[in-house]
Amino acid sequence: MAATKLIPYKVQIHPNGKASEDDLWDLTDLQQYDTTVQSQLGTSSEAPAVSDVETFTDLFRAFCQYYETNLADLGEEVERLSNVTLALSTDWESSEQVVEGNLYLGNYGVVRNLVDRQSGERRERGRDIDDAEEKPLYFMTYTPSGNAKEAYLLLERSRRYGAKEPFHITLRRWIRENYSDEVNVKIDPVRTEDIFPKMREADRTVRLRLEKDGSPDQLHSDFDTVFDQEEMKQAIEFRPEGGDDMNLVVDELEAWYNQSETAFEMIDGVSYNNVKVTIAKNNSDETISLTKGEAELRKNIDLSDIAEEGDIPVLSEISSRAHGFLTTVTGGRTGTSSLFSS
Repeated sequence: MAATKLIPYKVQIHPNGKASEDDLWDLTDLQQYDTTVQSQLGTSSEAPAVSDVETFTDLFRAFCQYYETNLADLGEEVERLSNVTLALSTDWESSEQVVEGNLYLGNYGVVRNLVDRQSGERRERGRDIDDAEEKPLYFMTYTPSGNAKEAYLLLERSRRYGAKEPFHITLRRWIRENYSDEVNVKIDPVRTEDIFPKMREADRTVRLRLEKDGSPDQLHSDFDTVFDQEEMKQAIEFRPEGGDDMNLVVDELEAWYNQSETAFEMIDGVSYNNVKVTIAKNNSDETISLTKGEAELRKNIDLSDIAEEGDIPVLSEISSRAHGFLTTVTGGRTGTSSLFSS
């Protein structure tokens, strides 16, 4: 089963160079800014300019409509994404506050033969160097009502497939070219702020655990015949001798956590699904996930048990789970429900 999860983010719009709380736009009333920031747009965009949108939901709906029939080639702007594309599937819906569905994250730059395993028919270079293999990934945006200065974004992450950076770059560029070139779009992870105070208040740190995909036959080929299960998890655990304290330096851990979007997901070139620290206080233990977007929320965003078609989660099921998770992310009832319910 794929290591699939939903990562929550906050979306904010602010004028270029002005990112204080007072400068953030009200995402439920964008029309109030039209006369002051709707400047002359760049001439490079082939898309028509977007105007007369009232909310971020309206603006994002226009973004989806554009990329449903157009392709973003990220390599034209960011060298490290030189083989990445992004587009919108036709499987998306919208309501007054929600836009949700599937985006397509593509990768190109390799040549492969394709063979029908039943007929044996082979197509030489069936996938050519300019052909992008697209992975559907779920997304949802939610704009709260009433003077909201931030919207919420949920993005599916499936093993090595994560769309946050391509998505952010594409949305930011599209808004600048088609709505206003005097604003910036921020997309930051939703974090549980109290995990580090909890660590500081702990009596002891008793365990560090790193989890990733793996199987015994990676250690020795004979394990391949011993165990019939192909997909497994493996973990590395560190514990102090005699149940003592690991003497965690919380300030150093917090600094590492804040360094990047992928802190603890990639360590010394090795990809991990989860990194956990177990603390003890008053004779009880608590395990805290350090993986971005998962702290204190992991039980709500782990989608490894969701129904799949091939390796793709069923859209109606992931949507239903996402709306339940949205309540946890926002800290209150949203009143939303899946737009894909049968």
